[in-house]
Amino acid sequence: MKRARMKSDPVNTVSNKDDQSEKSLGSRTLNGLFWMFSGTIVQAVLRILILAILARLLTPQDYGLVGAALVVVNFSQIFSQFGMASALIQRPQLEERHLRTALTIFTISGLLIGGAIAVSAPLIASFFQMDNLTPILWVAALAFPLIGLIAAPTALLRRKLQFRLLAAINVVTYVGGYGVIGIILAWLGFGAWALVGASLAQSIINLIILLFVQPYPKKPQIDREAFRELVYFSGGFTLDDITNYIAVNGDNVIVGRGLGAEALGFYGRAYQLLVFPVSLFGNVIDQVLFPSMAKVQGNVDQLSLVYRRGMTLTALFYLPLSAAAIVLAPEIISVVLGSTWGEVVLPFQILAAGMLFRASKINNATVAKATGDVYKRAWRQGLYALFVLIGALVGQNWGITGVAIGVFIALAIYFTLMAQLTLSLLSMSWRDLLIICQPALLVTIITLAQIWLVSTVLRNLAMPPVVVLLGSCLITGIGLLILGYLNPQFLLGQDGLWALQRCMGYVAKRTKIFGTTEVR
Repeated sequence: MKRARMKSDPVNTVSNKDDQSEKSLGSRTLNGLFWMFSGTIVQAVLRILILAILARLLTPQDYGLVGAALVVVNFSQIFSQFGMASALIQRPQLEERHLRTALTIFTISGLLIGGAIAVSAPLIASFFQMDNLTPILWVAALAFPLIGLIAAPTALLRRKLQFRLLAAINVVTYVGGYGVIGIILAWLGFGAWALVGASLAQSIINLIILLFVQPYPKKPQIDREAFRELVYFSGGFTLDDITNYIAVNGDNVIVGRGLGAEALGFYGRAYQLLVFPVSLFGNVIDQVLFPSMAKVQGNVDQLSLVYRRGMTLTALFYLPLSAAAIVLAPEIISVVLGSTWGEVVLPFQILAAGMLFRASKINNATVAKATGDVYKRAWRQGLYALFVLIGALVGQNWGITGVAIGVFIALAIYFTLMAQLTLSLLSMSWRDLLIICQPALLVTIITLAQIWLVSTVLRNLAMPPVVVLLGSCLITGIGLLILGYLNPQFLLGQDGLWALQRCMGYVAKRTKIFGTTEVR
């Protein structure tokens, strides 16, 4: 009975004549964005607090040592899943044989890769010239058998658009791993081991929760036909993951090997603070829109509409945020990391200038994944990885600041390549993209002027960094709210205003405070 249900369950089987209407899918997508974004905001606040605590308990050398280990671990995770988790989401018709085949591949590859890391740990430590890295890699290898067990149920929850549950799981596992285990171990003086223990604890908590909330077939099976049906998409996705890994971590490898653990600790914190706000919204876009867009992958008009609105929101959020981060970088670093992290300021400002490029690549990648054009995306990602390596190699001659400049140039090139792919897939032009970004450019100019003026006044008054940071953000935010209230169409544009109205209507319906009138 269980096998028959899995094959015919409309949640797991999707056809061109899906039983969900377009309106129902749109509502579920908006519901997913609401819950995932809400959960991400909660996790973002917790992450800042936990990062602020850990940064005062641990040293840059501790972060650099674990950063080197993560370079190896993150790369190995690509092969432990072989892109099949995303294939389970993207596949129009999903059956039990697909799940059992994918889970078997996850388990076997996890055991093999974990063993390979444990055996090669001394060689990896020698490459990074960090003797203390070997035992950390031995412990990190223990997590790989868990990866497949986590990937399969998570993919099913995303496929079924269960984003409220996923958001709750993300918050609970992060708090349990880093907020409890990580801080306790750091306070007890375990140094880099605090971060290792936190990561391992987060995976274990995640697995325990998923085993209860999302049942799935656990009996191993290798079905050749199911494997062939999954492997085309997963192969292209894996190729993209490999090149993306090189692009994301190649600069860390070069900094760690060429400039040392302390430099990697400084550069890694600048990079993490930059990626943090991108993850705040960008990962929500990918996690929600990918399964939603995959359901309508043959409808170009609907995909274009979703992309246009998604890019409008991305630009409205990240362009002003980028301007604020550049101006307030000294205060951000001082408040979040402390006074000993001053070397992070300039690299952070350079990387922050490319925040929109980094965030918008998620929108472009989501379109390519949803339409199955993973190989077109992969070769562009490969060029991006090459440019990152070249930029970091050349830039290291000027320290971590030079590396940041090289990475920024590579990111700008990649944005251009991926935007060209997306525009061609959706039959849009560069002029269309410029029109999409016009409201965000206006908001950015206004934000930059306000925040520079306020921060300059507060600095001249010798205010503490936290007062400069909070005061600048508060006054600038109030100014934008007033302008938005007086003329929202002028400030947000048509798509931005649409998103605001829909969100207000949705929140009103969910909270039953503002009424139940639907905004069209």
